[in-house]
Amino acid sequence: MKKALVAATLLLISVSAHAAVDLNNNAIYAKKGFSESWLTVLPPEGSGWVKIPAAREGRRIHICDLPIQGIPHHQFFSFTKYRPEEFTLVTDFEMTRQDLTDAQQPGIKLASIGINWEVFINGHSIRRQIYMSGGKITRDKYSFNVVIPLDMRHLKEGKNILAMKIIGDPSFKLTGLYRKGPYKIGDFDTLLKESSETIDFILISLYLTMGIYFIYLYFTRSESRFYLFYGIFSCVLCMYILSRSTMIGEIIPDSMYVRMIEHISLYMTIPLLGMMLDYFLFSKASLFSQIYISLCTLLSLADIILSQNISDDLLFIWQVFAPVPMVLYFYRLLRHGFMIDYCRIHLNNTMPASTAKSLMSLQATLLKSFSGNIVLGAAAALICASIDLTDAVFFSSGTFLTRYGFLVFIISIALVLSNRFTSMHRQTEILNDGLQSTINTMREANYRLALSEEKYRFLIDYSADFIFMLNEQGFITNASNAMIREFVLKTDSLQNHSFFDFIHAEDPARPMELDIAKAQFEELLQSGKPVKVKIKLQASNRSEPKDFNIHLERVVIEGNIQIMGKATHIVEDTMLSFFRSERQIYSINNYLISSEQMTQRIVRNATKYLPSHETDMLRVAIREILINAIEHGNLNITYDEKTAAMAENRYLEFIKERQNKPAYRDKKVTVEYMINEEKLVCKITDEGQGFDYTAMLSDEGTQEANSEMLPHGRGITMTRQIFDEITYNRKGNQVLLVKRFKKSSFSS
Repeated sequence: MKKALVAATLLLISVSAHAAVDLNNNAIYAKKGFSESWLTVLPPEGSGWVKIPAAREGRRIHICDLPIQGIPHHQFFSFTKYRPEEFTLVTDFEMTRQDLTDAQQPGIKLASIGINWEVFINGHSIRRQIYMSGGKITRDKYSFNVVIPLDMRHLKEGKNILAMKIIGDPSFKLTGLYRKGPYKIGDFDTLLKESSETIDFILISLYLTMGIYFIYLYFTRSESRFYLFYGIFSCVLCMYILSRSTMIGEIIPDSMYVRMIEHISLYMTIPLLGMMLDYFLFSKASLFSQIYISLCTLLSLADIILSQNISDDLLFIWQVFAPVPMVLYFYRLLRHGFMIDYCRIHLNNTMPASTAKSLMSLQATLLKSFSGNIVLGAAAALICASIDLTDAVFFSSGTFLTRYGFLVFIISIALVLSNRFTSMHRQTEILNDGLQSTINTMREANYRLALSEEKYRFLIDYSADFIFMLNEQGFITNASNAMIREFVLKTDSLQNHSFFDFIHAEDPARPMELDIAKAQFEELLQSGKPVKVKIKLQASNRSEPKDFNIHLERVVIEGNIQIMGKATHIVEDTMLSFFRSERQIYSINNYLISSEQMTQRIVRNATKYLPSHETDMLRVAIREILINAIEHGNLNITYDEKTAAMAENRYLEFIKERQNKPAYRDKKVTVEYMINEEKLVCKITDEGQGFDYTAMLSDEGTQEANSEMLPHGRGITMTRQIFDEITYNRKGNQVLLVKRFKKSSFSS
C-alpha cells in the first residue's frame, strides 16, 4: 500500500513538473522605453514600472490603456497619428531541475503581440520581428498564436525572466498583448498542435470551392441572382477566415494590409448574405439591403483610406450595430419563408388539432422545407456571430465560433440551392416531356405513343448489350439493334418470339433449365423484385451458345406490366488467374432458383482448372443433385408425382404448393464445397428421409435410365459420368462428390 502511494505521489509530481506554465498567473511589469539591463531582473516595486496583476481568467494588455506617464491616449475618432515608441514588458516563471533535464523541447506560446516586437529569455533574444528605418516603422507585423522554441542553454533552475520589447503607436489598440490568452510555456510540439490551423485550412478550401462553384452556376443561369451573391458571400467568408489565420502572414508580410482584408471581408458578409436571402425569397433586392450594402462599401473604402486608429473606431461602430441587420434578416426569413411553409405543412397534416400536431409540423418544416433548412443554418450562424461580436467588444479572448456557425449555414444553403436547382431542372424536364407528349398525341394514338416513348427511353440502340422488353407471357415486344442483329429477328414480327426459345442447354437438362428460368420470371412478375441470373443463350442453330448475365425489372406503363431486360456477355474473370483455393458452407431454401445460383457459385472458379465444356457438364450435374435434394429430399416428391405434374404442365405450381406446406417450408439443403488446384469436393445434405441409392449407382440402373429416355430421374446417372467419386451416407440424404483435375486441364 505504501509503495502504491509513493508511486502515485511521484506520478503526480512528474505530471505537475511537466505541466505548462500559465504566464497569466504571474504579474507583468510594463514601462516606456527599452534597456538591456531590464531583461534579466524583475523590476522592484515603485521604480516607475506599471504592474499588471495576475489574472487566472486571462488578461489583455493594451499599451494605450495602461497608466504610463508620457504616452498619449487614443481619442475616439481622432485623426492624430502618433510616432512609434518603445515599450518593455517583463514577467518571470519558474523552472525545476527536472524541467531542465527533460529531453523534451520546451517552447513559449503567445496568443498575440504587436505591432513590432522582440522576445527575450534571461537577456537572450529568441524571436525578433522589428521593421524600422529612420525612427519609423516600415512594416506592421503584429502576430497571434506565436509559438517559439526555447534553447535549454538560455534557461536556468529557479526564476527565469521573460521580457518583450514592443514598438508601435501608443494609442493603437494592437500595440501590446491584445488578446487575453493563452500565454504559456510548455512542450513545444504540444503547443504547435494546439496552434494547428488544419480546420481553418479545410474551411478556407471548402468556402472557396463553394463560392467559385456557385458563381459558375450563376453564369450558366444568369437569371438566378442568389447564386451570384451566395458565391461572392462564400468567397468573402473564405478571405475573412484566411485573414485571421497565421497562413496569410506568409502571403502578405505587412499586417496592415491583412487588417484591411479582415475588416472589409467582415463588413461585406452580412449585406451579401442579405442580398442572397432577398433574391431567394423575393427574386429582388429590398431597399434596406441596397442601402446597407452601400454603407458597408463606404466603410470598406474608409478602412483603406483612413488611419488604423480610425479604422478600429469604424470597426467598433460596425460591431455595435451589426446585430440589427442580422436580426432583421433572420426575422424576414422566418416571416416570409419559414412561417409560410409551416402553415402549408400544418394545414396538410390530417391529425386533429393538438400540441403534437404543431410539433410535428414544426419538425417537418425545419427538416423537409427549403426555408426550414436555411433557418437552421442561419440560427447557428446568428448565435455564433453574436458570441464573437460580444467577445470582440467586451472581452477580446479571441474566440472564433463564426467559422463553425457559417459552416452549418453554408451546408444548409448549399443543400437548399442544389435541391432547388435540381427541382427546377426536373420541372423543366417534366414540362418539356409533357410538351413533347402533347405534340405527339396529336399525331398518333395516346396509349401507343406513351408506351413507345417509355420503351425507347430504356432501349439503347447503339449499345453492345442486348436490351429488350417482354410482355407478361415472356414474348419480346421490343429489342435493341444489337439483339436484332445477333438473333436475326425481324422488327415487325418480334412478338412471335419468346425469350425462353433462346435459352440453350444440353438436351438432358433442357426442361429443367427452362423451368428454372420460368420460375425466376414468375417470381419477378409477382414480387416486382429485380432478377439477376446467368444464362446460356444461343442466337441461332448455326452459332455457338454464349454465357450472358441477364438483368430483368418489372415496370408498369399505362397500367400494363412490362419486363425490361438487359443481357450482357460475360467476359473472362480477370481475378481468376490469382485464384488458389476456397471453401464455403451454405444452407439454401427449397427453391429451384437457389439451386441454380448455388451451382453457379460452386463452379465459377473451376474454369481455371477445367475446359469450358467440362465446367458446363459439372454445373449441370451438381445442379441435378441439388434439385434432387430439394424435390425428393426436403419436399418428399416421388418420381410418379413429378412425372404426373410435368405431364399436366403444372410442375412449377406443384413445387410451389409443396414449398408452402408447414411440413416442408422450413427445411434447408446444406452445401459444403472445397476447390483447389487438385480437385473439387462438394458435400450436399438434405433434411429428407433418404433413399436407396445402390440401384441408381449400379451399371444396370444407369443403362435403364438411358435406354428408356426418361424425362427426369437421370441426375445420379449423369453425376456418375462426370465425378470421379460419389459417396452416399447410409441414410441416403447426404452425398459427397469428388472431381479431380488433370494436370493437362490445369496447365491449359
